[in-house]
Amino acid sequence: MENQAALSIVPRQSRPLQARTNLVEAFLAGRSPRTLEAYRQDLRDFARFLKVETSEDAARLLLAHGKGPANETAHAYRADMLDRGLAPSTINRRLAALRSLTKMFRLLLDELGGMVGVKGTRDRALVRLLYDLGLRRGEAVGLDLEDVDLQAGTVSVLGKGRTEREYLTLPEPTKAALEAWVAVRGDSPGPLFVNMDRAGPWHGFWPSWERRWAWWFAPTVSGTRP
Repeated sequence: MENQAALSIVPRQSRPLQARTNLVEAFLAGRSPRTLEAYRQDLRDFARFLKVETSEDAARLLLAHGKGPANETAHAYRADMLDRGLAPSTINRRLAALRSLTKMFRLLLDELGGMVGVKGTRDRALVRLLYDLGLRRGEAVGLDLEDVDLQAGTVSVLGKGRTEREYLTLPEPTKAALEAWVAVRGDSPGPLFVNMDRAGPWHGFWPSWERRWAWWFAPTVSGTRP
């Protein structure tokens, strides 16, 4: 089938929807009611194509594996819509929605990619954990180095309200970002993400770019997430 290539990007493990930053709502924020309803419908159809439950799951799968797999998925989705006989205007709008979503996320990554030095390396790894695995802010900055197994490609997280740690598979971009950060950080025990602005590392720091991108992480920052 046309969507087999797209479905191959589904990660081996995923987290419950309630544990994730609501990426789709951030993307839709501020749009007109007419555009809002159209985009919601478009993303629901994309989720159907990927055989996942929600638009949020579909958005994360689209963006979590780099430009190559994302382009392959978009091409397969276009072929699927053509096979269903959808109107060209509908196909173009749905593809435009995916492009807009991708562009929004790339803006954040590009900004972080332009940051040099230790802080930039640290912040890229943090954003990858937040986005690719959907970690809560507290979960990400509460990690210790020993919670990450780069050889196995996993990270163990003690989620909110949980009594046992959950092992999550790291997508390749996330693993690469963490490897780069750990190489700079060193292998001493303690917090995975250390504060670079004041003397001494501790859990719970939050980088300065959070203020600029607060709209992206709004559900986390405002404390409205479940």
